[in-house]
Amino acid sequence: EVGVRKSLGAGRGAVAAQFLAEAVVLGTIAGLAALALAFALRPGFNALFGSDLGAGDLDAPFVLAALGLSLATGLVAGFYPAAVLSGFRPAAALRGSAGASSSGGRLRQALVVVQLVVVVGLLSGTGVVLHQLAYAQSEDPGYDADGLVAVDLGKARLGAQWEAALGAVRALPAVEDAAATNGYPSNARIFYGDEVDGRTVALQTIEAEPDYLRVLGARVVAGRSLDDRESDRTAAVVLNQAAVEELGWGPPAEAVGRRFAFNGPERTLVGVVEDQHVDSFREPIAPMQLIVRQGWEGAPPTYGSLLVRLRPG
Repeated sequence: EVGVRKSLGAGRGAVAAQFLAEAVVLGTIAGLAALALAFALRPGFNALFGSDLGAGDLDAPFVLAALGLSLATGLVAGFYPAAVLSGFRPAAALRGSAGASSSGGRLRQALVVVQLVVVVGLLSGTGVVLHQLAYAQSEDPGYDADGLVAVDLGKARLGAQWEAALGAVRALPAVEDAAATNGYPSNARIFYGDEVDGRTVALQTIEAEPDYLRVLGARVVAGRSLDDRESDRTAAVVLNQAAVEELGWGPPAEAVGRRFAFNGPERTLVGVVEDQHVDSFREPIAPMQLIVRQGWEGAPPTYGSLLVRLRPG
Protein backbone atom coordinates (compact mmCIF):
# COMPACT_ATOMS: atom_id res chain seq x y z
CA GLU A 1 0.00 0.00 0.00
CA VAL A 2 2.81 2.41 0.86
CA GLY A 3 4.64 1.60 -2.39
CA VAL A 4 1.55 2.08 -4.54
CA ARG A 5 0.59 5.40 -2.92
CA LYS A 6 4.12 6.78 -3.24
CA SER A 7 4.34 5.60 -6.84
CA LEU A 8 1.17 7.59 -7.52
CA GLY A 9 2.85 10.71 -6.12
CA ALA A 10 1.87 10.72 -2.44
CA GLY A 11 4.43 12.25 -0.14
CA ARG A 12 5.60 10.92 3.21
CA GLY A 13 3.43 13.43 5.06
CA ALA A 14 0.27 12.31 3.26
CA VAL A 15 0.99 8.64 3.97
CA ALA A 16 1.73 9.40 7.64
CA ALA A 17 -1.47 11.43 7.93
CA GLN A 18 -3.43 8.51 6.45
CA PHE A 19 -2.04 6.07 9.01
CA LEU A 20 -2.79 8.46 11.88
CA ALA A 21 -6.30 9.18 10.61
CA GLU A 22 -7.10 5.48 10.24
CA ALA A 23 -5.83 4.72 13.74
CA VAL A 24 -7.76 7.63 15.28
CA VAL A 25 -10.98 6.65 13.49
CA LEU A 26 -10.64 3.02 14.60
CA GLY A 27 -9.87 4.11 18.18
CA THR A 28 -12.89 6.44 18.25
CA ILE A 29 -15.19 3.74 16.85
CA ALA A 30 -13.89 1.31 19.48
CA GLY A 31 -14.49 3.90 22.22
CA LEU A 32 -18.05 4.54 21.05
CA ALA A 33 -18.70 0.80 20.87
CA ALA A 34 -17.33 0.38 24.41
CA LEU A 35 -19.62 3.15 25.72
CA ALA A 36 -22.62 1.58 23.99
CA LEU A 37 -21.76 -1.80 25.54
CA ALA A 38 -21.36 -0.16 28.96
CA PHE A 39 -24.87 1.31 28.71
CA ALA A 40 -26.36 -1.93 27.37
CA LEU A 41 -24.69 -4.24 29.90
CA ARG A 42 -25.33 -2.00 32.92
CA PRO A 43 -28.38 -3.96 34.22
CA GLY A 44 -26.55 -7.28 33.99
CA PHE A 45 -23.47 -5.80 35.68
CA ASN A 46 -25.60 -4.47 38.55
CA ALA A 47 -27.31 -7.83 38.99
CA LEU A 48 -24.01 -9.75 38.89
CA PHE A 49 -22.05 -7.59 41.34
CA GLY A 50 -24.92 -6.23 43.44
CA SER A 51 -23.97 -2.66 42.50
CA ASP A 52 -26.14 0.32 41.64
CA LEU A 53 -24.45 1.80 38.58
CA GLY A 54 -27.00 4.14 37.01
CA ALA A 55 -27.11 5.96 33.71
CA GLY A 56 -26.23 9.13 35.59
CA ASP A 57 -22.83 7.66 36.47
CA LEU A 58 -21.99 7.66 32.75
CA ASP A 59 -22.34 11.44 32.52
CA ALA A 60 -20.91 13.93 30.04
CA PRO A 61 -17.47 14.30 31.73
CA PHE A 62 -17.08 10.53 31.81
CA VAL A 63 -18.07 10.18 28.15
CA LEU A 64 -15.71 12.98 27.11
CA ALA A 65 -12.86 11.42 29.11
CA ALA A 66 -13.53 8.04 27.48
CA LEU A 67 -13.56 9.56 24.00
CA GLY A 68 -10.38 11.48 24.81
CA LEU A 69 -8.72 8.25 25.92
CA SER A 70 -9.87 6.58 22.69
CA LEU A 71 -8.39 9.45 20.68
CA ALA A 72 -5.09 9.19 22.55
CA THR A 73 -5.03 5.43 22.03
CA GLY A 74 -5.54 5.95 18.29
CA LEU A 75 -2.71 8.46 18.13
CA VAL A 76 -0.35 6.14 19.99
CA ALA A 77 -1.36 3.15 17.87
CA GLY A 78 -0.86 5.12 14.64
CA PHE A 79 2.45 6.67 15.60
CA TYR A 80 4.67 3.73 14.57
CA PRO A 81 3.09 3.24 11.10
CA ALA A 82 3.09 6.99 10.52
CA ALA A 83 6.72 7.45 11.57
CA VAL A 84 8.29 4.29 10.12
CA LEU A 85 6.16 2.78 7.37
CA SER A 86 5.61 6.12 5.67
CA GLY A 87 9.38 6.39 5.14
CA PHE A 88 9.70 3.24 3.01
CA ARG A 89 11.11 3.76 -0.49
CA PRO A 90 8.57 2.90 -3.22
CA ALA A 91 10.77 0.40 -5.01
CA ALA A 92 11.69 -1.45 -1.80
CA ALA A 93 8.09 -1.43 -0.59
CA LEU A 94 6.81 -2.85 -3.90
CA ARG A 95 9.44 -5.62 -3.74
CA GLY A 96 8.30 -6.47 -0.15
CA SER A 97 11.80 -5.96 1.28
CA ALA A 98 11.26 -2.63 3.01
CA GLY A 99 11.16 -4.06 6.49
CA ALA A 100 13.54 -6.95 6.10
CA SER A 101 16.25 -5.65 8.43
CA SER A 102 17.21 -7.89 11.33
CA SER A 103 16.47 -5.15 13.88
CA GLY A 104 12.97 -4.64 12.48
CA GLY A 105 12.33 -8.38 12.54
CA ARG A 106 13.38 -8.63 16.15
CA LEU A 107 11.14 -5.70 17.05
CA ARG A 108 8.14 -7.33 15.38
CA GLN A 109 8.85 -10.63 17.14
CA ALA A 110 9.15 -8.85 20.48
CA LEU A 111 5.87 -7.02 19.91
CA VAL A 112 4.11 -10.29 19.02
CA VAL A 113 5.46 -11.95 22.17
CA VAL A 114 4.40 -9.00 24.34
CA GLN A 115 0.95 -9.01 22.75
CA LEU A 116 0.59 -12.74 23.38
CA VAL A 117 1.70 -12.39 26.99
CA VAL A 118 -0.78 -9.55 27.58
CA VAL A 119 -3.65 -11.52 26.03
CA VAL A 120 -2.84 -14.65 28.05
CA GLY A 121 -2.53 -12.55 31.22
CA LEU A 122 -5.89 -10.85 30.64
CA LEU A 123 -7.62 -14.15 29.89
CA SER A 124 -6.07 -15.80 32.94
CA GLY A 125 -7.00 -12.87 35.17
CA THR A 126 -10.57 -12.91 33.87
CA GLY A 127 -10.81 -16.63 34.59
CA VAL A 128 -9.50 -16.18 38.13
CA VAL A 129 -11.94 -13.30 38.83
CA LEU A 130 -14.88 -15.32 37.50
CA HIS A 131 -13.84 -18.34 39.58
CA GLN A 132 -13.49 -16.25 42.74
CA LEU A 133 -16.81 -14.52 42.09
CA ALA A 134 -18.59 -17.84 41.61
CA TYR A 135 -16.99 -19.16 44.81
CA ALA A 136 -18.04 -16.09 46.82
CA GLN A 137 -21.60 -16.32 45.52
CA SER A 138 -21.97 -20.05 46.17
CA GLU A 139 -20.09 -20.41 49.48
CA ASP A 140 -22.25 -20.40 52.60
CA PRO A 141 -21.17 -17.53 54.89
CA GLY A 142 -22.99 -19.03 57.90
CA TYR A 143 -25.78 -16.46 57.92
CA ASP A 144 -28.44 -15.08 55.58
CA ALA A 145 -26.60 -12.43 53.57
CA ASP A 146 -29.46 -11.56 51.18
CA GLY A 147 -31.02 -8.19 51.92
CA LEU A 148 -28.55 -7.38 54.68
CA VAL A 149 -27.09 -3.87 54.89
CA ALA A 150 -25.17 -1.91 57.53
CA VAL A 151 -25.73 1.72 58.49
CA ASP A 152 -22.83 3.64 60.01
CA LEU A 153 -24.02 5.74 62.94
CA GLY A 154 -20.55 7.05 63.76
CA LYS A 155 -20.27 9.25 60.67
CA ALA A 156 -23.65 10.79 61.45
CA ARG A 157 -22.66 11.16 65.13
CA LEU A 158 -25.73 9.22 66.22
CA GLY A 159 -24.00 6.64 68.41
CA ALA A 160 -25.59 7.96 71.60
CA GLN A 161 -28.99 8.31 69.88
CA TRP A 162 -28.95 4.81 68.48
CA GLU A 163 -32.37 3.94 69.94
CA ALA A 164 -34.05 6.81 68.08
CA ALA A 165 -32.16 5.93 64.90
CA LEU A 166 -33.11 2.26 65.28
CA GLY A 167 -36.78 3.13 65.71
CA ALA A 168 -36.73 5.39 62.65
CA VAL A 169 -35.07 2.71 60.51
CA ARG A 170 -37.49 0.00 61.66
CA ALA A 171 -40.40 2.27 60.71
CA LEU A 172 -39.30 2.36 57.06
CA PRO A 173 -41.60 0.29 54.78
CA ALA A 174 -38.66 -1.45 53.09
CA VAL A 175 -37.11 -2.59 56.40
CA GLU A 176 -38.03 -5.96 57.87
CA ASP A 177 -35.88 -5.75 61.01
CA ALA A 178 -32.83 -3.99 62.43
CA ALA A 179 -30.45 -4.20 65.37
CA ALA A 180 -27.80 -1.99 66.93
CA THR A 181 -24.26 -3.35 66.98
CA ASN A 182 -20.59 -2.47 67.16
CA GLY A 183 -19.59 -5.16 64.68
CA TYR A 184 -20.97 -7.08 61.74
CA PRO A 185 -19.65 -9.18 58.84
CA SER A 186 -16.76 -7.37 57.12
CA ASN A 187 -16.41 -5.06 60.14
CA ALA A 188 -15.64 -7.19 63.20
CA ARG A 189 -12.04 -6.41 64.13
CA ILE A 190 -12.16 -6.30 67.95
CA PHE A 191 -10.25 -9.10 69.66
CA TYR A 192 -9.90 -9.64 73.39
CA GLY A 193 -7.49 -12.05 75.04
CA ASP A 194 -7.76 -13.74 78.43
CA GLU A 195 -7.04 -16.97 80.24
CA VAL A 196 -9.82 -19.60 80.44
CA ASP A 197 -9.35 -22.97 82.15
CA GLY A 198 -5.61 -22.44 82.26
CA ARG A 199 -5.19 -21.66 78.57
CA THR A 200 -4.80 -18.26 76.88
CA VAL A 201 -7.32 -17.63 74.13
CA ALA A 202 -8.27 -14.69 71.90
CA LEU A 203 -11.89 -14.18 70.92
CA GLN A 204 -13.22 -11.97 68.17
CA THR A 205 -15.86 -9.94 70.00
CA ILE A 206 -19.10 -8.44 68.73
CA GLU A 207 -21.02 -6.26 71.16
CA ALA A 208 -24.62 -5.87 70.05
CA GLU A 209 -28.24 -5.77 71.12
CA PRO A 210 -29.88 -9.19 71.77
CA ASP A 211 -31.78 -9.16 68.43
CA TYR A 212 -28.53 -8.96 66.42
CA LEU A 213 -28.37 -12.70 65.71
CA ARG A 214 -32.00 -12.73 64.57
CA VAL A 215 -31.41 -9.89 62.13
CA LEU A 216 -28.19 -11.50 60.92
CA GLY A 217 -29.96 -14.78 60.23
CA ALA A 218 -27.39 -16.75 62.23
CA ARG A 219 -28.11 -20.42 62.79
CA VAL A 220 -28.11 -21.65 66.41
CA VAL A 221 -26.66 -25.17 66.69
CA ALA A 222 -27.06 -25.57 70.45
CA GLY A 223 -28.86 -23.72 73.21
CA ARG A 224 -30.56 -20.46 72.29
CA SER A 225 -29.91 -16.95 71.13
CA LEU A 226 -29.77 -13.91 73.40
CA ASP A 227 -33.00 -12.18 74.38
CA ASP A 228 -33.95 -9.00 76.18
CA ARG A 229 -33.99 -10.36 79.72
CA GLU A 230 -31.70 -8.58 82.15
CA SER A 231 -29.58 -11.66 82.84
CA ASP A 232 -28.81 -11.99 79.15
CA ARG A 233 -27.78 -8.37 78.95
CA THR A 234 -25.36 -8.55 81.85
CA ALA A 235 -24.28 -12.18 82.31
CA ALA A 236 -24.81 -14.20 79.10
CA VAL A 237 -22.66 -14.95 76.09
CA VAL A 238 -23.04 -16.73 72.76
CA LEU A 239 -20.04 -18.40 71.12
CA ASN A 240 -19.47 -19.76 67.66
CA GLN A 241 -18.37 -23.34 67.02
CA ALA A 242 -14.76 -22.29 66.51
CA ALA A 243 -14.68 -20.71 69.99
CA VAL A 244 -16.08 -23.83 71.65
CA GLU A 245 -13.45 -25.91 69.87
CA GLU A 246 -10.70 -23.44 70.81
CA LEU A 247 -11.74 -23.65 74.47
CA GLY A 248 -11.75 -27.46 74.31
CA TRP A 249 -15.29 -27.85 75.64
CA GLY A 250 -16.35 -30.72 73.40
CA PRO A 251 -19.63 -30.82 71.45
CA PRO A 252 -21.62 -27.52 71.50
CA ALA A 253 -24.60 -29.13 73.25
CA GLU A 254 -22.37 -30.15 76.16
CA ALA A 255 -20.76 -26.71 76.36
CA VAL A 256 -24.04 -24.82 76.81
CA GLY A 257 -24.55 -23.78 80.42
CA ARG A 258 -20.86 -23.43 81.27
CA ARG A 259 -19.89 -20.33 83.22
CA PHE A 260 -16.60 -18.56 82.61
CA ALA A 261 -15.02 -15.15 82.97
CA PHE A 262 -13.41 -13.64 79.90
CA ASN A 263 -12.06 -10.10 79.98
CA GLY A 264 -14.81 -9.09 82.38
CA PRO A 265 -17.48 -10.50 84.69
CA GLU A 266 -18.44 -14.16 84.71
CA ARG A 267 -21.00 -15.08 82.07
CA THR A 268 -23.08 -18.12 81.19
CA LEU A 269 -22.84 -19.68 77.76
CA VAL A 270 -26.47 -19.76 76.63
CA GLY A 271 -25.99 -20.76 73.00
CA VAL A 272 -23.63 -21.76 70.21
CA VAL A 273 -24.08 -20.50 66.65
CA GLU A 274 -22.74 -21.88 63.41
CA ASP A 275 -19.37 -20.51 62.31
CA GLN A 276 -19.68 -17.36 60.21
CA HIS A 277 -17.37 -15.77 57.67
CA VAL A 278 -17.27 -12.27 59.13
CA ASP A 279 -13.95 -11.57 57.37
CA SER A 280 -12.76 -12.43 53.89
CA PHE A 281 -13.24 -16.00 52.67
CA ARG A 282 -9.44 -16.15 52.49
CA GLU A 283 -9.21 -15.78 56.27
CA PRO A 284 -9.84 -18.71 58.62
CA ILE A 285 -12.92 -18.40 60.81
CA ALA A 286 -11.88 -16.92 64.14
CA PRO A 287 -13.27 -17.93 67.55
CA MET A 288 -15.98 -15.39 68.30
CA GLN A 289 -18.16 -14.29 71.21
CA LEU A 290 -21.30 -12.19 71.16
CA ILE A 291 -22.28 -10.17 74.20
CA VAL A 292 -24.62 -7.26 74.87
CA ARG A 293 -22.72 -3.99 75.13
CA GLN A 294 -22.61 -2.36 78.55
CA GLY A 295 -22.34 1.37 79.18
CA TRP A 296 -19.27 2.81 80.87
CA GLU A 297 -19.74 3.26 84.64
CA GLY A 298 -23.52 2.94 84.49
CA ALA A 299 -24.01 5.18 81.48
CA PRO A 300 -26.26 3.95 78.63
CA PRO A 301 -24.42 1.94 75.96
CA THR A 302 -23.57 3.47 72.59
CA TYR A 303 -23.43 1.68 69.24
CA GLY A 304 -21.64 2.60 66.06
CA SER A 305 -23.79 0.75 63.51
CA LEU A 306 -27.19 -0.62 62.65
CA LEU A 307 -27.52 -3.99 60.96
CA VAL A 308 -30.63 -3.81 58.74
CA ARG A 309 -32.61 -6.61 57.11
CA LEU A 310 -34.54 -5.40 54.05
CA ARG A 311 -37.84 -6.92 52.96
CA PRO A 312 -37.62 -9.22 49.92
CA GLY A 313 -38.28 -7.49 46.64
